[in-house]
Amino acid sequence: MFPDKPGVAWMLYLPLEITAQQVPEAAALVPMAGRDGRRRGTVVLSVIGEAFDGDNPRHIEAAANIDIRMVDQDLMPCYSDLWPTA
Repeated sequence: MFPDKPGVAWMLYLPLEITAQQVPEAAALVPMAGRDGRRRGTVVLSVIGEAFDGDNPRHIEAAANIDIRMVDQDLMPCYSDLWPTA
């Protein structure tokens, strides 16, 4: 949907703390912690209880709505922000 940014599709890990208030379209937000117990990011899920199907219009719409919400709130980094060149 946004060529310079990763898309959610079924799931996406981002090194950000994301809340349900920020992205209510997400089916689930799973906080991830490092070995030290500190929060390191969030896994965003567009579909739970079934496998994501790229041919299912409901799944595609869910992922697109999450992508749009996250881009609108500047929560979706560009690829270049995630993996800067050396």
